[in-house]
Amino acid sequence: MGSILHLSDVQFGKLCLASPTDPSDPPSVLRDPLFKELLEALKAWERPDVVVLSGDITTSASPYEFWQAEEFCRELGRLWGSSVPTPVFTVPGNHDVAWALTKLSLPDEPKEAVSFGEDNDSGFRSMRFSPYLSFCSRVEGLSTDQRHPYSLDGVAGFVHWSTVGRMAILGINSACREDYDVNLHAGHIDPWQLSCLEESGVLSSSIDLRVLVLHHHTKPGADGAGRRDFSVCTNSAALSDFVERCKIDLVLHGHRHERSYLRETGTQGHQAHVFGAASLATVPSERGGGNTRCAVHRIDVAGRDSGVTYGLVRTIEKAASGWRPPSDPENPAVFRFGRATTLDDARLHVGRILDDSSSAPHLGRTLERESELYGLETTILRELVVEESNVRGLTATDVGQDLPYWKVFPSHV
Repeated sequence: MGSILHLSDVQFGKLCLASPTDPSDPPSVLRDPLFKELLEALKAWERPDVVVLSGDITTSASPYEFWQAEEFCRELGRLWGSSVPTPVFTVPGNHDVAWALTKLSLPDEPKEAVSFGEDNDSGFRSMRFSPYLSFCSRVEGLSTDQRHPYSLDGVAGFVHWSTVGRMAILGINSACREDYDVNLHAGHIDPWQLSCLEESGVLSSSIDLRVLVLHHHTKPGADGAGRRDFSVCTNSAALSDFVERCKIDLVLHGHRHERSYLRETGTQGHQAHVFGAASLATVPSERGGGNTRCAVHRIDVAGRDSGVTYGLVRTIEKAASGWRPPSDPENPAVFRFGRATTLDDARLHVGRILDDSSSAPHLGRTLERESELYGLETTILRELVVEESNVRGLTATDVGQDLPYWKVFPSHV
């Protein structure tokens, strides 16, 4: 149904791990080993249908930083060698607000009005997203589809949308109330934005896959007992209603600098998959002291079962030896989402593979291609392999040498 390369929180500039190899040439940041190794690793994957950057593209929304970001997007667009560049879709984050412009408020603008009021987009404050929108207009050339910005009170509450084949991608500026003197960095969803997307006509009956992108997360993160997550989107209930009403399949976000997944069920039973991306290249101090590694993931949606999309997610993360699949079982390199499988069906599939002498020694990698098994927990799969192997008189040395490669997100999540 569709494939998405999902990146977030690159933060070109002071907060980025990579630096230009030539300070007078901002795009030379792509020659930094971090990006050189990343691009080589991504090139080994199949070409995605679209690349999504879910905000915090820069550190401070300076022209210097957006210049670097533009070259990075162009490099991604031509990475897989197609005659038509891979389209790149972006939304802004709280770091993509030009705070320097908001500080240039006109003398007759009271500070309390300039700080946080949605009805006070005047003077220089109204220009705070201009650098980002200018960046968008240049990167748009990578896609054959149109992107249509709308604006609230002049500029802040804009939304984007685009189509890639039979996939619709909707983007919301959840940083619309962000300003230089607001420390909480809370996202916000305005009902007006949702109305614009609903009325756009992009969610027609010809669309097979519906994807919503914003920067901020919509559910509180695991910040520990007694700690409140202040950066979660306000008015996220309206967004949840929109997701169910418009049958959104995937919701992609960044902001928390860590990987996350949740399957959200609406009041009427619609299920959407919510993916949070780790930071792609942020300095350790922005990632909890570096406890969370920089990473990028690819989402492949294979199909739909009983109205729920299912598929596969692959992840690589930055390690000392370059970009590699994670080795932590709690953060698997590959996991399935969506489709639950009955034990009887799973037993038949495992047995069929074991009966194939060429597949048995490579059971883990063979199972990766078995869409019928999406949603099956690893422990259950291992039990079935043992049982079916015993029935056939096969030993552990005969089968499943690479079974650890089978990583699946539990179907009940």
